[in-house]
Order: sequence, then structure tokens, then C-alpha cells
Amino acid sequence: MDSQDPFNGVVFGEVYAGNGIFAIRIGWFRTSLGYNVYIFRWQDNDFYLIGHDAYERHRMTGEESTSSDNFLTWRENTVRENPVEDEKSDKTTKKSVWKQLNKQPLLKLDQIIEANINDYLCKVDNDK
Repeated sequence: MDSQDPFNGVVFGEVYAGNGIFAIRIGWFRTSLGYNVYIFRWQDNDFYLIGHDAYERHRMTGEESTSSDNFLTWRENTVRENPVEDEKSDKTTKKSVWKQLNKQPLLKLDQIIEANINDYLCKVDNDK
């Protein structure tokens, strides 16, 4: 993605809502294709970011990566899948890792701008 334009390469978006929660999904297509989902909950007269999901698939290698951050339990699950280099099978290797995130104050919807959301995700995750 072009650092000057956070929406450069965005190919689709979607918003869905229900039960006091709404999510925004933004996808892209470059050397990989993927999407981010930002999940908000209504509480204390405002919407707060309570989760973030990400999916990416590399077009050349077929490697897939998904992660799900829960800002209520402060846990993250990351799953990586790689196709097996075997012409006779469609098998993949799959690895799932759980880890604890660093607690931060929840972000309100009106506090989020592209640079801010990425900074926030880096603060909660030591490895990013």
C-alpha cells in the first residue's frame, strides 16, 4: 500500500451491523490479496474498537495468513497455512499460535485515522 494514500489498492469494502456491534471490512489486491475487518461495539454512548481481523493470501506462493485480535480478552490468534510442495496432493501445513496482547485503552470510532489505527495495533502487539 502507498503510505501517502491508505486507500490505494483498495478493491472492496463492506459494512455490517447487528446486536450493538458493527464491522467495517476493507480489502485490497496487490502482490497479495486480503482484507482487514475492524469491529466496533456501542458502549458508554460511543462506538469502541473491540476487535481486528486480518486475512492475506500471497498470489505467487499461495501462503495464507489470518489473525484475529480481541481487545476485550486481549488475546490474538494467528494462523498460517502453506501449500505443500507436492504435485500429487492438495495438502497444506497449518500452524495456529495464541498470544497475549498488551492492554491499551479502547479506541473510540472518532479517534481512528489510518496512522492511528496502525500505531494502536503496533502498541497492543509487541511483534508488529
